[in-house]
Amino acid sequence: MIPDRSRSERPTRRSVYIVCRSVYRIPKSHIQLHFAVAFTLLRFMLNKPSAALRVRKILEKKGLFVRQSSGLVREMGMFESFTIAAGTVNPTVWAVSAFLGFLIYVAPGATPETALTVGFLMIFVTALVYSMFGVVVPRTGGEYVTVGRTIHPSIGFTVSWVLWIFVMLTLATCMTFVQWTLCTAPFLAMMGYRLGNPTLLNMASSLSNPNVVFALSIPTIIGTGAIVAFGKKWVTRAFVFLWIFMIAGVIVQAFLFANSNPQTFKAAFDAYVGAPGTADSILNGAMSKGWNPATYKLPVWTAAGVGIGVSLFLFNGFGYAIDVAGEIKNVRRNLPFATAIGLCVVFLIDLVGMMVAVKGIGYDFIYAANYANSIGVWTLASPPFITFFAGALTDNIVLIFIMGFSLFISNFVPDIAMWYVLTRIMFAWSFDRVAPAALADVNAKFHTPTKALIVTGIILLLGSAFVEYTPYAFAMLNTSAGTATVWLIAAIAAAILPFRLKDTYEKSAGRFNIGKVPVMTIVALIDIPVLAWAVYMGMTTPAIGATGSLAVLVVAGAYLSGFVAYYVSKIVRKRQGINIDMVFKEIPPV
Repeated sequence: MIPDRSRSERPTRRSVYIVCRSVYRIPKSHIQLHFAVAFTLLRFMLNKPSAALRVRKILEKKGLFVRQSSGLVREMGMFESFTIAAGTVNPTVWAVSAFLGFLIYVAPGATPETALTVGFLMIFVTALVYSMFGVVVPRTGGEYVTVGRTIHPSIGFTVSWVLWIFVMLTLATCMTFVQWTLCTAPFLAMMGYRLGNPTLLNMASSLSNPNVVFALSIPTIIGTGAIVAFGKKWVTRAFVFLWIFMIAGVIVQAFLFANSNPQTFKAAFDAYVGAPGTADSILNGAMSKGWNPATYKLPVWTAAGVGIGVSLFLFNGFGYAIDVAGEIKNVRRNLPFATAIGLCVVFLIDLVGMMVAVKGIGYDFIYAANYANSIGVWTLASPPFITFFAGALTDNIVLIFIMGFSLFISNFVPDIAMWYVLTRIMFAWSFDRVAPAALADVNAKFHTPTKALIVTGIILLLGSAFVEYTPYAFAMLNTSAGTATVWLIAAIAAAILPFRLKDTYEKSAGRFNIGKVPVMTIVALIDIPVLAWAVYMGMTTPAIGATGSLAVLVVAGAYLSGFVAYYVSKIVRKRQGINIDMVFKEIPPV
């Protein structure tokens, strides 16, 4: 019972009562609880120092927050947070191998270094927005927490729901097609061709078989999930091991290409693979199917536009550190380093790698090889990856192994990072009771949300089967458009956050103003039109993502289903006597 007060307080209480009944539609059965919450919120608005603590205690008593603290621990340092952000963008032989050939094929005539530089400058603005966003509200859950508290709870949930869907589809693809067909097959083929070993070549060819790939995805899911489940110590060990070999592969590959030219590469490649896969046979085969080396390049501005759009999305993943911001130590230093500085490191590694690869192989051959592969006349055991081509430039089996193994393991870093994103988003939903509260359970020893990990693993296994056994995954997988819409909404939220959450902003480590205007608002306003263009390119350019009617419906359906899921949860919680809108009135506890 709320104790009686003096008559002088009754008008104030009566006013609060009217607000509760008319605006929030609070049932009479909960009038005393909500009356106390509303009166405490009123004190909070009047800057009473104890008000925020009282709000939290009332919310916890009713069960809106699962517990008084998240249970997660701020134990990630600069290295771990850098790896989750920059490592996901993958500045390795994988990025050069996968991206360079794709860029030249879909935007023939585009200069890789120019497209990459402009794309980097555009996405760097978004990285700055995310850096400031995460420092102002350093909580696990990323866009869900910040957008939900700034714009509206349903929008915050839906944005994170869409991100979760597309990260899940991406990770399922990485566990199957990317890891085994694109990363492992070239490794085996490089060793097989150099050693003259037909067994290794046959193994490489078998990695286009859906049954083989799906079977291999199972231990991949279990292994990467287990690393995340065992906590920061095991994650750090894995990251150190992976980075050593990934950077070694980058150095070896760049050195070989820097000392090559198209003429020496052609001779070395012929000796490497032998007939009938010689360089001339690849070029002649592509020309017999319609490729014309004199006319295949697009007009300059068309090639530049597509190239810049493709390059911009190469950096997807730069913002993943914000989803684990509640677990990062010294977030003011480490989060911007991971997101913005990390993006600069990625750009420089990729820029150098692509420039020397074009110099060492030749623009026309890279296009012809990818053209032949796209029309089904590529006959070699490996896809036309840049790292596979690098194997032609040395007969040193140790160097070939370093490059191939670097490509093989390069996908595991983003795999681990995406595990973090998926489970931490689920955790944040559950901590607010938008999702079942059990998903917010944290292992006391390893500080990881174990149940969220298990659920993620099961869904990931189903997603891997979906990728390998149906034609729909690649027809609907427009990760570019889906994530670009998330970036855009997050930028809008960042622009208004200093005004909507003024007290939070003023007390945060991310408060930087020019006069009375927040720097975060200025940068976000610059970023919004750039991201609007990115959304347009993602939805209309087949080179960037699936653009068919199914792909458009998937993006629209993802947003619609997010709103439906939120309001269904809201109705269920209301029947349980919980108003989940109340939880979005403050920042979650650490």
